[in-house]
Amino acid sequence: MRLAKNEVGALNILLAPLIIASLLFLATFGFAFWAYAGMKDYKVNVDQKVDTAVKIAVAKNSTEKDNEFLEMEKQPTLTYRGSAVLGSITFQYPKTWSGYQKETDKDMSLIMQQRIVEESAKSLYPLRVEVLNTAYDTNVKTYESFVKSGKLTASPFRLQNLPIILGTRFDGEFTSVNGGVIKGTVILLPQREKTIKISTEYVENLGDLNNIILPSFSFTP
Repeated sequence: MRLAKNEVGALNILLAPLIIASLLFLATFGFAFWAYAGMKDYKVNVDQKVDTAVKIAVAKNSTEKDNEFLEMEKQPTLTYRGSAVLGSITFQYPKTWSGYQKETDKDMSLIMQQRIVEESAKSLYPLRVEVLNTAYDTNVKTYESFVKSGKLTASPFRLQNLPIILGTRFDGEFTSVNGGVIKGTVILLPQREKTIKISTEYVENLGDLNNIILPSFSFTP
């Protein structure tokens, strides 16, 4: 069967829209598939992000509650009272702490730790309070090299309950008794021919030192 010239032209005119329609359909289908895949991927990512955010929020809330409980557990604080021979030292400390003390008529060493105190040269303690049988200036000089090296910062210090006494506070890195490096705080205060030394070997316990021990600390000059 042979098509007439007019019939061929008509066929060409009909074929062009069909091709265009087919291309548009394929393009629309491709776009729809791409959009669906993107939406599905976005949903998966959003779900993962939401799940991660929820886990972080729960963990943060749990940590905050644990910290609140630990702080509440420290109250009410207890009072330490030292002997009159060594300056009648007094201060408040968390009731969850225990202490171990060695004392002579010339010096004193008190260590405090949560629950049970273990006396060991390798142990680090939230609080040490010492009465040293050496002059204040002598003890300050032992930290001068650390200050010059930048490992420690030194600043003037006065107790809230005893502002007439000027001491020195050192913050930063110290060398522990077993040769290791620790981060903490040491405060030296003159007490006649002796020196009172207050220190913490845990940065984590600076809150207890600054908020409980130091504001309540006092002694007889």
